[in-house]
Amino acid sequence: MVRIFDVRMKSIAVHAQLSPGQFSTQVGHIAPEKISRVGRGQEWLLEQTRLIGPQAWAWGQKMLRERSIAGVRVLLGLLSLSHRWAPVEVDAACQVALEHGAYRLRNLRRLIALRRQGRTVERQISFEFIQEHPIIRPLEYYGQVLRGKLARQESTLEKEPLL
Repeated sequence: MVRIFDVRMKSIAVHAQLSPGQFSTQVGHIAPEKISRVGRGQEWLLEQTRLIGPQAWAWGQKMLRERSIAGVRVLLGLLSLSHRWAPVEVDAACQVALEHGAYRLRNLRRLIALRRQGRTVERQISFEFIQEHPIIRPLEYYGQVLRGKLARQESTLEKEPLL
């Protein structure tokens, strides 16, 4: 056992002795400014993305659902992007990336670069597929053609003599 005392010999902490090179620190003994961003956890990092904007926060949530624990590094990257570029630009890039389901920092960097060049990525327009059109034959027609072809093949097989 390792016991730690203050100047007045009051016990501060007790730790089990570990093998050389290993450390044991109680969370309450670490000064807040010494706790790393990763050490604070993904919830804290996600809350920091709210400072960038609502789209960045929504993108961060979706990205974490998609990428799980590997997403923590991506959140750190997102926060560093907001230090390099204006949060408005990062938030706009997150909105486009969210619409396209792109959950990589590389995509965000490209979107920001495009925006800075004056180019924007438009949302892709989706069309409804029509079920019938005068130029396109109905599906039943192709079924009849296929059945006719198969029937002709069967009749030629029946006529051929076996060796």
